[in-house]
Amino acid sequence: MSKNLELAKAIRHGLFADRATVKEAFDYAFDVISRLPSSEQIAATTAMYVVLNTISKEIEKNEAAAEEYPAGGGIEKAFATGDHSPKNVWP
Repeated sequence: MSKNLELAKAIRHGLFADRATVKEAFDYAFDVISRLPSSEQIAATTAMYVVLNTISKEIEKNEAAAEEYPAGGGIEKAFATGDHSPKNVWP
């Protein structure tokens, strides 16, 4: 399983719904936040963006690792071909 799929499974919570698109989810979140007392809106918005930025950073890290060690190369190739020489293990 890819790191991004692992991340998606780890952060999904069955108690809560989702939306069809990220834009719809943002619209919903901002609608909920707008109903809070104004003194609490900044804190709620900040918390939401801290979580989103952290998820974004994790996805970027996972994608960089996937580019560095693509599926079908490296160790996977070495095991598939039986050639465990360094050129196949660490491309």
